[in-house]
Amino acid sequence: MFVFYNIFNNYLADTQKPVLFRLIDSMKQIFLSVLLVFPTFLSFSQKTPRELTIKGLIADSVNHRALGLATVTLLRTSTTSKVKSTITDADGKFELSYLSPGDYKLTVTLLGYKPLEIPVPKSEPTSGNAIDLSTLYVAPVLNDLGVVNISGFRPVVNQQADRIIYDVQADPESKANNALDMLRKVPLVSVDGAENIRLKGGSNYRMLINGKASSLISSNPSDLLKAMPADNIEKIEVITTPPSMYDAEGIAGIINIITQRKLGEGYSVNLTSTFNTVNGSSANVNAKLKRGKVGVQGFLGTAHPVEQNVATGYENAIWGPLPSQLLQDGRMISDRENSFGSAQFSFEADSLNLFTADLEYHTGGSSQQTQQVSTYFDQQMRINQSYELKNASRNKLRGTDFGFNHEHAFRRSKGQLLTSSYKYSYSRDAFRNDATYRNPVNYPASDFLQNNRSGSKEQTAQIDYVHPFKIVHIEVGAKGILRDNFSDFDRRSLDINTGVYRLDSDQTNDFTYKQNIYSLYNSYHLRWKDWDARAGLRLERSSVEADFSAANDPIRQRYTNLFPSLSAQRKLDGSNSLSLGYQQRLERPGILMLNPFTNYSNPGFLSSGNPDLDAVLNHSIDLIYSNYAKRPFTLGLNYTFANNTIESVTQVGEDKISRTSYRNVGQRSALGMLINSNFALSPKIRTNVDAQLMHVALSGFVDGQGYESEGFQWHIFSNTRYRFESGYRLGIDVSYDSRYVLLQGRDNDFLYYSINGSKDFFQDKVTLSVASSNFFNKYRRLDFTTRGRDFDQRRFYDIYYRRFNLRLVYKFGRLKEDIKKNQRGIRNDDQTSGRNNPS
Repeated sequence: MFVFYNIFNNYLADTQKPVLFRLIDSMKQIFLSVLLVFPTFLSFSQKTPRELTIKGLIADSVNHRALGLATVTLLRTSTTSKVKSTITDADGKFELSYLSPGDYKLTVTLLGYKPLEIPVPKSEPTSGNAIDLSTLYVAPVLNDLGVVNISGFRPVVNQQADRIIYDVQADPESKANNALDMLRKVPLVSVDGAENIRLKGGSNYRMLINGKASSLISSNPSDLLKAMPADNIEKIEVITTPPSMYDAEGIAGIINIITQRKLGEGYSVNLTSTFNTVNGSSANVNAKLKRGKVGVQGFLGTAHPVEQNVATGYENAIWGPLPSQLLQDGRMISDRENSFGSAQFSFEADSLNLFTADLEYHTGGSSQQTQQVSTYFDQQMRINQSYELKNASRNKLRGTDFGFNHEHAFRRSKGQLLTSSYKYSYSRDAFRNDATYRNPVNYPASDFLQNNRSGSKEQTAQIDYVHPFKIVHIEVGAKGILRDNFSDFDRRSLDINTGVYRLDSDQTNDFTYKQNIYSLYNSYHLRWKDWDARAGLRLERSSVEADFSAANDPIRQRYTNLFPSLSAQRKLDGSNSLSLGYQQRLERPGILMLNPFTNYSNPGFLSSGNPDLDAVLNHSIDLIYSNYAKRPFTLGLNYTFANNTIESVTQVGEDKISRTSYRNVGQRSALGMLINSNFALSPKIRTNVDAQLMHVALSGFVDGQGYESEGFQWHIFSNTRYRFESGYRLGIDVSYDSRYVLLQGRDNDFLYYSINGSKDFFQDKVTLSVASSNFFNKYRRLDFTTRGRDFDQRRFYDIYYRRFNLRLVYKFGRLKEDIKKNQRGIRNDDQTSGRNNPS
């Protein structure tokens, strides 16, 4: 009802509103509280219908010992879709309810044991409403390197010694949400109002797709993830202590998005069409085909968000000997579109050799028009300068990745593998801005044009060898990365006498930045009794060469680092485990932080990169306790510290112009706590809560001026799901991000809430889902504060806040068996681009 109310309410004056509308206005402040208590209300008011149940006991087939923590899942035989799942208690017992008689099968999975699958008897219940399967035996296996399941209900959260895994396919809301929405649910991950993705409260992490870096997400991952249906994703890994096989970059860790890559004999096609009142319309095709030894799967998508027209503004108060103030108010109209695709090819030459190839392509563009009025005041608040500035900017992006892999297995050992890989990546960004001044008062205005043609080329070669022994797996490998980044930029100012745009040599340059990284690694994975441990070393040699066509000094850097990584998990008893990890990680600045191109679209607030940045060494310790009994929960502590950190620094010169760039000036330490819990409010209602609290301390010197900033920052997310007996699914999400601590200020806080529902039709071949988020307000203002010794700044802009989403998915085809996939491959996870570009 509130969604429809807001649609009409925007067009009515207060005196025209019906009594009902004015009554709804008075309810808006309390409705969010209702969202939080709604699940509890349902648990008491909903009368649970009479259901059939299946019960039994899971035991070891060798010693007949009852097994707790086994995952038991009920599936429909015809579609293999999940109906219910649970985990066994400490005595190995389980009980599952289902809605009506039919053809079902039951699967049992447990770390260290072979999976078990049995059909559910079709006979009538033998005792009341229960089918008693008695004792089911599962066979143990050696050297099973699976994960410990710490959540017996959807969404499933799993934990290994070095990572936390979110099972997207086990979350029914994956049918209604996009990939970015699902990231909000992942432990340790948060998404703020500007759709910046954080890991452990920071931006210094790496994001991979299927264990590999991708140009699809190198520039703006949020755009791709908003256009990607969540049901294309199998799981999301948060690697808190990356093993030495991963590049040493990414201080906070790695986010690895694993798409559905199973292929079987036959074919399948998923067609998805989505309309969102903000993200616009999008269409996606996901197809899979396997014939004999050859397999192909691909993904194509396109998205065109709705044009947005919002307010923007800046304030800059200067407290020097001659106090002054700059106020800016304006509007920004933006539009963008994206198209992307990927394909994977697989050929099983024989039982020992597997060849695969990957191809990715993306293209997109954006346009932005801003019109802003700038007014300068003196200390008596008298106007001494003013002007209007109109910017018309365009941005075109495109990129291509392709790679080849060969995996060779050995006859004497199933897990012995030798993998060789090669990958080439290319991306290009063409930026142009036309700036026009109007009505200048005491301001030296001159129209100008800016161009920046930038991009990167990257080649990677890698070889990995894995050798399994009885209780330990040994991995060794070598890797080389050759990067060639470039930026050719210029600025041309209008000569009012001739009407010709003339080149400004001070703002014209051809910048090249070459970075080569050579690495060796050795790691060990031990599984012994109740212990699961990883240890390794990684040696990296880095060389940097930066050159300029203008009169800048070239930059040459050479450095060698040895990175240790250690993680261990001990199973304390049948339902408790403790994990400890230590690692050293490196933050290498990416091209967005290094590029000296200066953005003049707002002459009062300039921004640029810094090619003189050095890499930063970071130390991190993680301690995680997990209890995965009837009401599983996880409690974690994390401590990180680093010197010479890269920080965004703002300074105001004598010309009263604000200049923002990056510098190695900071010392940072952070102590954080994670709490995640999953529990049932009733047989049909399930709630998941994820919370992070962190104390951050930052200090640094900028041109002799000392800065210190510290405080708490926190994030909380709650998800509640209700499944009706008719198959309808309802979900409610609420999350909040506090303001985060920066060296010179704070960024925005953000509240997010949504309601979504979905239903499967025609034997799960068609899924219809609807969702509405932030439906009380059409806009939300994001603001950022920056403070210096003699200035105080505030920047703000509005975003489209209220959203309505409608999605239709159609699936057809049939696959029978899985196709092999490479177990090793290239993972380029060694750069950071910075959370917020200076602007």
